[in-house]
Amino acid sequence: MHSNEKKGIIQKKMNGNFEEIWKRLLDTINAEKIPVFAAIDHTANASGVGLDMTDARVLIFGNPAVGTKLMQLNPEIALDLPLKFLLWKNEDEVILSWNSLPWLAERYEMDTNMEIIQKINNLMEKLAKSIAAI
Repeated sequence: MHSNEKKGIIQKKMNGNFEEIWKRLLDTINAEKIPVFAAIDHTANASGVGLDMTDARVLIFGNPAVGTKLMQLNPEIALDLPLKFLLWKNEDEVILSWNSLPWLAERYEMDTNMEIIQKINNLMEKLAKSIAAI
């Protein structure tokens, strides 16, 4: 797993083709019974305006009971919540990217060691490993 803490983005290379991995991502989130709020297909949107773009989709998901607790501490974190996974493809790899939760906590002047931040961070890591392992 590659992590770029300067940007606050964690990246994990995935095995398989884009569509297979997207299905694994959806299946993993659904199996965990995590609400999905939206899926954005940037490639389809680009195509709709006559532009070419490599495969790129964002899945927006989360648990309002958890996210709300963070927004109560600092409403501005709503700019980065709910949680998101970006699945994208470069020349020869499919990559899963997401925001580092400790980085987000720091950005919004929260304690990076807060239990809730650590739990969400662990969840994101667990989900990514499950998606990669299927």
